[in-house]
Amino acid sequence: MDMKTASVIVVSLFFFISSTLGQHVYVSSSEYNIYYQKHSGQAILNNGKTQKGIFKHSYLAFTFKYFDSSGKFIKRYKESDIKSITLAGSDTSISNKDSTYFIKINKPYLYRQLTSGAIEIYDKLINVNEKKGLIFSTVIVLEDNKVKKLNTKRKILAYIEEKLNEKNIPQHFNSVKEAIHYLNYSHI
Repeated sequence: MDMKTASVIVVSLFFFISSTLGQHVYVSSSEYNIYYQKHSGQAILNNGKTQKGIFKHSYLAFTFKYFDSSGKFIKRYKESDIKSITLAGSDTSISNKDSTYFIKINKPYLYRQLTSGAIEIYDKLINVNEKKGLIFSTVIVLEDNKVKKLNTKRKILAYIEEKLNEKNIPQHFNSVKEAIHYLNYSHI
């Protein structure tokens, strides 16, 4: 057997075993290592249809696998076909919500809502509660129906601190996680 055939067999076995043995699959999501899990949820598709059930993200294919309530695989939805998706569970180290919300801001990407209310911040990491405290290094801010991209820790913290100062709530944060946690748990 040649090397190419052996490689195809190994990769095929990995995907077969990972899809049949359960919901915890190890994948490498760029620089992050995430074990994606199944989550109950609701997706609103670009065509306006709503799909309720169990979803699991697949980083390698940029899709969400859709399962019925018994756990039987039904189909895949490409991220680009989803307008928004709400998944049960959240990262309680940064959020006080019981679900995680993803919306399409810049086509074709879905962005995770990190904060809501007066300061709306999103990142493009598909992470419900698989990796606690993980926030993508670049965030998107929605302000006055405009998208603002902040791509360094310094810019993100400066933006949040400036917005809080405008509300007469002076704060200083040492990390983006600390700032996001503050915004969510202080109900600003």
